[in-house]
Amino acid sequence: MEDYLCENCAEFAQQYRSVLREVASVPGVVLEFVPIAGSGTEDARRVANASLCVAADTLENWVAYRTALFAAAPLSTSHDGLTDDRLVEIAHTTGASHAAAECILGQSFIDDVDANTLDWVNEQDLPLVLLDGSPYPLQTPDVFAEDVRDAVRDS
Repeated sequence: MEDYLCENCAEFAQQYRSVLREVASVPGVVLEFVPIAGSGTEDARRVANASLCVAADTLENWVAYRTALFAAAPLSTSHDGLTDDRLVEIAHTTGASHAAAECILGQSFIDDVDANTLDWVNEQDLPLVLLDGSPYPLQTPDVFAEDVRDAVRDS
């Protein structure tokens, strides 16, 4: 679970980017990213919705969109949030279609964001990483990669 306005989530995205790509290619591994509005702000809700819109449009472009969101998102409430127009602009820049733009502007996944947030926001500090359904205490990207490979071998 990740919130695009969460500083720890942005650090995780940066530090674990390459290892997540690596383990995603391991047979038997399923990575699932669940955007939530853990900070409880309207901006966090809109950004999480935008992420789901781009993912629904094309997963290939979503990886670039996720990276761009973390790069563009203000990680403090003292800054203005990302406007809908900016979220659409980033979506187009990363290759999303006009359908994704309509989804972003229409907040098509806002109910999903709210449900995911209710399910997960109080569970753990963000980002929340689960390995075989249990919270995984992050250490280093290399240790995480090895633990994922071990979990696949043991299953």
